[in-house]
Amino acid sequence: MSLPDRYRPGLRAELLARLAAGEALKHMCRDEGWPCPESVTGWMRADPEFAAEVRAARSRGEFARRGLAFNETVAAAFLAQARAGRPIEALLRDPAMPSRAVFRSWLAQSPAFAEAVAQVRAQLAAAAAKRRGRAYREYDAAIGERIYVRLWKGEETLREILRSDPAFPSLSVLARWRRENPAFEAMLQVAIGGWRRRGRKRLLLTEDLQEAILAAITGGHSLRSLSRLPGMPSQGTLYSWCRDRPQFAQFVAYACEDREDYYLDQAVKIAAAAGVSDDAVRVARKAIARLNAQRVRLRKRPGWKRAAKAGS
Repeated sequence: MSLPDRYRPGLRAELLARLAAGEALKHMCRDEGWPCPESVTGWMRADPEFAAEVRAARSRGEFARRGLAFNETVAAAFLAQARAGRPIEALLRDPAMPSRAVFRSWLAQSPAFAEAVAQVRAQLAAAAAKRRGRAYREYDAAIGERIYVRLWKGEETLREILRSDPAFPSLSVLARWRRENPAFEAMLQVAIGGWRRRGRKRLLLTEDLQEAILAAITGGHSLRSLSRLPGMPSQGTLYSWCRDRPQFAQFVAYACEDREDYYLDQAVKIAAAAGVSDDAVRVARKAIARLNAQRVRLRKRPGWKRAAKAGS
């Protein structure tokens, strides 16, 4: 369709581009030399192809206004990392990558991107199926005995033992061995139980250990995440200390209050370091939102259930 002679060349392309960028037609038509909205509507009625282009541009503009516009550069980086083996779920949690909502909108906006994502998912599913096929392994009594002896010594965790020797099975294969062989399961339970009993006898709440625990909590850890650190007590031990040692529980409560300041400080640092571009602001907002969500979750401090019951 050609526009009337009184309008300059290129107006149609500019109109579509501005619609796709998120501008409203009624606002554009206020510019000098532009047609009124009624004229554009008349052109759409006269030319179905132009009408379809306008509808497509408006759809892209709606995504742009909501911050969901398709970004080819970020999409290419997303696909590259996914093809390299990084899980899509992990990518969606990356502040530099699209969020779950943006990802869904990109799938709707770009058929090529949606097709590429489907291919990556199919490749990952095929690779996982192949790994599962290799994972089947019959129970080996000699290997089981070696695992039992190492576990009984109590010097390593079960995961560390399995990773130390290529001849040892994976954790999932070992779980199947334990299900299929009750005698082997009973043997491992004896070793694990003995290791736990010996561990409880040796573990003492020293002043140095208490300071390390409180420093880790102040630095953002919960008791659960703290228990995963090397040299730290188990989660059950930490909670039992909070239950049975009032002074320790009070120190932990103070450290939890200081932890709130830690998360607020991190949020301020992210905001201060963020750039002024829309992408930088979006990334910073997502990171700060995650910090705030974690801060709110950690307000349920050790002993809050008992305190609630006592108050009711």
